[in-house]
Amino acid sequence: MRSKSKHEARGRKPAVVGFAMVVIVGCGGSGETSPTVTGSSSVPVDATGTTGQVGDPGTSSTGSPTASDLDPCEILTLEDVQKEFPENVQVLTSDGDGCLWDSLRSDYKPLTLEVIEAEAEPTGWEPRPIEIAGADWAVVRVDTNETTYEKVFDVLAGGPKGTAHLVPWGDLDGLELGTPEYEALVRLLQIAYDRL
Repeated sequence: MRSKSKHEARGRKPAVVGFAMVVIVGCGGSGETSPTVTGSSSVPVDATGTTGQVGDPGTSSTGSPTASDLDPCEILTLEDVQKEFPENVQVLTSDGDGCLWDSLRSDYKPLTLEVIEAEAEPTGWEPRPIEIAGADWAVVRVDTNETTYEKVFDVLAGGPKGTAHLVPWGDLDGLELGTPEYEALVRLLQIAYDRL
């Protein structure tokens, strides 16, 4: 009786291993691997810059596709960022929604102007219109919690191609409205929006 139990147990083992292999192969995807990104996974910055709901991933408020199928670090590249802000020497982290460099975060989640405007009062981030070619709307948000100067919180542009959102942090945290650095940030926003 004892050897029968061992035999039955041995008979079940290959089936269990075979089942586990099917599950592993089934979950394996296409076999492609994503690039390894080094750097910090926890960064002391509000990386999204929003507090409200931004809609379903992959679509804008009008239902049009967004950049979610594109590599966010290819929409705006390290080289693009370095041209304007040379202190950025690496990609710290990347996910499906955005890319984080040493002093700048890009984000491509679908956002609407209505969400941005609704956040103005509770956050103190005042949206002011800016010009981005091809965008239905574009704003710079000024952090009115800072009272000694006009601190740029972030810049955003949205339209039928999706939403581009840039948040300065690190060395760029404290960026002042109207400065050459601010103008460089807007140039990068235009590049990012054009590539959506």
